[in-house]
Amino acid sequence: MEALSTKTLELGGGRHRLFYGGYGYYLDRINNEEGQACEASQRLPPASGCDAPASEVPSRSAPRVSAAELREQEKQRQALIRRLRRQEEEILKSLETLEAEKIRLETELSKPGVYSNGEKARAIKAELDKTTAAAAAKLTEWEEKAAELEKTSASISG
Repeated sequence: MEALSTKTLELGGGRHRLFYGGYGYYLDRINNEEGQACEASQRLPPASGCDAPASEVPSRSAPRVSAAELREQEKQRQALIRRLRRQEEEILKSLETLEAEKIRLETELSKPGVYSNGEKARAIKAELDKTTAAAAAKLTEWEEKAAELEKTSASISG
């Protein structure tokens, strides 16, 4: 709902109130109102009281965020998620390539002709060690990127 709404209309108790902002803004306002009871009515003229619609009562506790600002923030969040997913895919492709190279080197090292030639076996083993280290680094990078993506996605939905 948060990603779609720019205004929230509360219906109940024979009255309605319009909140300019998404559902999260509405919940924040309701929580603030519950905590402050009718504090705002003491600062306003007597005619407006607590039953005045939210669109008529100026907000002193929660800053107003325009619908355009909310849309822009959501666009930025979605762009960040797309970028993180793209980076995660690139890391996974690199990791697959490194794993394939590791398997190729292990297969090469197990061949009798290579294994019996000490110099060739050492060169392949050094390359295998380098590939294994690179794969471990990519795996760590992927775990960090996946955690960042999960955190960013959770902050949007939560």
